[in-house]
Amino acid sequence: MFNSLDIGTGSTLNIINDDGILLAQKPYLQNDSIGKSFASRPNVMRILREGNGSFDSVSSMDHHQRLYTFSRVGNLPLTVIVALSGNEVFAAWKRTAIVISGATGVLCIGLLWLTWLLCRELRLRHSAEKELALLAATDAVAGVANRRTLDQTLRHEWFRAQRSGKPPSMLMIDADHFKAFNDRHGHQGGDDALRAVAKVICANVRRPTDLVARYGGEECSVILAETDRMGAQQIAENIRAAVEQLPSMAGDKTPITVSIGIATWTAASETSLESLLFAADKALYQAKESGRNRVVAAD
Repeated sequence: MFNSLDIGTGSTLNIINDDGILLAQKPYLQNDSIGKSFASRPNVMRILREGNGSFDSVSSMDHHQRLYTFSRVGNLPLTVIVALSGNEVFAAWKRTAIVISGATGVLCIGLLWLTWLLCRELRLRHSAEKELALLAATDAVAGVANRRTLDQTLRHEWFRAQRSGKPPSMLMIDADHFKAFNDRHGHQGGDDALRAVAKVICANVRRPTDLVARYGGEECSVILAETDRMGAQQIAENIRAAVEQLPSMAGDKTPITVSIGIATWTAASETSLESLLFAADKALYQAKESGRNRVVAAD
């Protein structure tokens, strides 16, 4: 009967009597073990004491981990012991665990890869949206803020000044004799001159709260937050002098100059935003009428 059973590699099938003597074993762990008493071994003592059951323990013969299942044979003084190898017991579980772990690992890698792709796409989208927003707010010719951005910022600074009481100022800057300059150098030369003037203006308006924008044509506007009339005049004069120092275009002996009009709001006045714009434009007109290449501040 023992020979007809297949209990796997590393497992044993045993029969002992009530005195702990080994009567039969398959396969033999020791050639001379049959007929010897193992009653003093911890595993055999537990089996004889409990009669039926199972437990996990290390064999005293070959020191391998096994799962012992034992039962008495009816009323006979015999006990059958099946000692299954731990590797044999958990072989199927290990195979399943390896498959599941591999599948889980592949799934996690796939999720990480998809997450990385999503993050990259979100970064690219954010960058594209930021670039589009910048393009939408920038004048393509002068390279500064456009009229739409100017109107939004001017209204924002106006309401902030109403709350804080600190005076904002506005500069209206116009290139002198620009139509004649365009006639001499063409539209490309005019665009180059506008960019050069805008660059000089930006170099003299450095605060993050200030804004340089193209108002229209050859006119640029500057919003100076929390800047009084004297401070605005100083910045305007620096811009005028710096533009005057720009090198002339090839074949043109006439330097590029600008006229600047200034308007400043104060808490004591009841000037509206439209009136402030009108005052800055009127001051610019006065600067042109007085001979150009100068700064005029509105009363």
